[in-house]
Amino acid sequence: MSATEIGDEHGPAHELFFGDEPFFLNIGHMDLSREKATELKRRLWAVLEDFETENTPGSPEYTVALMLVRGAVN
Repeated sequence: MSATEIGDEHGPAHELFFGDEPFFLNIGHMDLSREKATELKRRLWAVLEDFETENTPGSPEYTVALMLVRGAVN
């Protein structure tokens, strides 16, 4: 089995994932009922809307990507 790591010629990018930079990457799975999945979707939208209203012109831009799908992504 092989794994892919993000890094450079100096090794894995541990500082990027575990340091102070506001960077987050997670790919995983949850076993949720349809009701719980709908609640998760609603809450994620609410968080995005909250932060969108706090938009600060002149600040660094961040890209946010979310995916919630039924079934496994392999």
